[in-house]
Amino acid sequence: MVYTFGEPRVGDPTFAANFDKLLPNSYRVVFRHDIVPHLPPCIRKKKQMDKLVTSYDCDPNNPYTAFHHSTEI
Repeated sequence: MVYTFGEPRVGDPTFAANFDKLLPNSYRVVFRHDIVPHLPPCIRKKKQMDKLVTSYDCDPNNPYTAFHHSTEI
């Protein structure tokens, strides 16, 4: 089991998927208002619901987005 605390995003979607396969019990502990775990910024998926456009998780289909591994808690 691996826990990380406040680390930045360190890979792309492929890295994150491979990491999660090798270490399925890993968790990222982050504080919502701490900027470091949210760097580098990622390109987010967008979803339109009625007339409201909302931002979701990082887009795993975009090769230029930064991505984090593990489950974020």
